Amino acid sequence: MKYQVIMEINAQIIKKGSANEFVVLPYSQFIKMKELIEDYEDLQQLRTAKQEDFDKIGKSAQELLDELLSKQ
Repeated sequence: MKYQVIMEINAQIIKKGSANEFVVLPYSQFIKMKELIEDYEDLQQLRTAKQEDFDKIGKSAQELLDELLSKQ
């Protein structure tokens, strides 16, 4: 299986004694990582919802529209 490199990380590692203690990232990379994590979490939620509803009968777009309009 091939993996796609999504982004290059330019991190500074700060040690405490001989152990790695903190990581400092450029803010733009932090934001990108945060967005990727949120996208992954959304994907996991979508997969769970699809699996939970796998055997349920769906609605057509027209049925959904009619249902929404009747609630107004």
